[in-house]
Amino acid sequence: MRVAFGGSIYFGCREPHLPLEYGYAKALLQRKAREMEKKRDDAWRAYDEAAKQIEVEKDSLLDRVEEQLAQSATTQDLFCADMFDNAR
Repeated sequence: MRVAFGGSIYFGCREPHLPLEYGYAKALLQRKAREMEKKRDDAWRAYDEAAKQIEVEKDSLLDRVEEQLAQSATTQDLFCADMFDNAR
């Protein structure tokens, strides 16, 4: 947006002054800044939610891998005491 303020005169005053358009331009810029801040905040919230979801999925995956890698130890008698008694 290009705005020109050359020769701005209000109420017949020829003294140096800032054009009233500057105030309007400032208001437009402030509104645009608020819109951009809202977009930034929305994008940050979306990123934060996605990061949380990734952490949940990562924890779930780690739990599954841990379960699959868990070793269980069992004991089984290979020889019974009566086997030795019968052998004599």
